[in-house]
Amino acid sequence: MESMEDCKNYKAKYDDLRGGALGSGEELQMNAHHEQCASCQAWRAQTDKLIDMSAAIPQFDVSEALTQRILVSVDAEHRKPALESGYLIPLAVVAAAMSLTVLPLDSIDGLFSWAIGLAGLFVLKAIVSASPAETV
Repeated sequence: MESMEDCKNYKAKYDDLRGGALGSGEELQMNAHHEQCASCQAWRAQTDKLIDMSAAIPQFDVSEALTQRILVSVDAEHRKPALESGYLIPLAVVAAAMSLTVLPLDSIDGLFSWAIGLAGLFVLKAIVSASPAETV
């Protein structure tokens, strides 16, 4: 019965085995484990299949100029001013409609404070939208 540690070792060193980077003694030990361990045989069959399938995926070479144009376009789209984002005007209409229909209009002071709060939210949204994105 093979130990879990042998299986972990086999999986960790499989890339080296496949690439022929192991010494002959270590290669014999790996092959012996493979012959005796059904779990590692199944794992190796799946791994080999995935490696073969991924090798068959076509690779596309994209020019540096196209890559740069895409990056500039994405950056420009991200840096649009808040008024051009398309969400600010509908949001303002909804907020104004809500303030006129839902909020009680018993005092002009209450309406004025809601207007100040709404303006503050728009300013905050504009600041957040204009700030550069974090890069990883």
